[in-house]
Amino acid sequence: VIGCVIIIEKEEMEEKNIKITIRQNNATQFDVTISSKASVKELKDACAPQAGMTAEEQRLIFKGII
Repeated sequence: VIGCVIIIEKEEMEEKNIKITIRQNNATQFDVTISSKASVKELKDACAPQAGMTAEEQRLIFKGII
């Protein structure tokens, strides 16, 4: 299970890159930068190498909501 904290660097929601800080349930943390228009699948694909699990194995939680 991966929890994430989203940090939007620009207020405008044009197609910009955003930096997302990912915090795993084992207390490890890493950053991923993706397009503001990326899908959840694209976010999970970007997280996969650093998370050590495939996109299908990941569960993203934002503010306690799966």
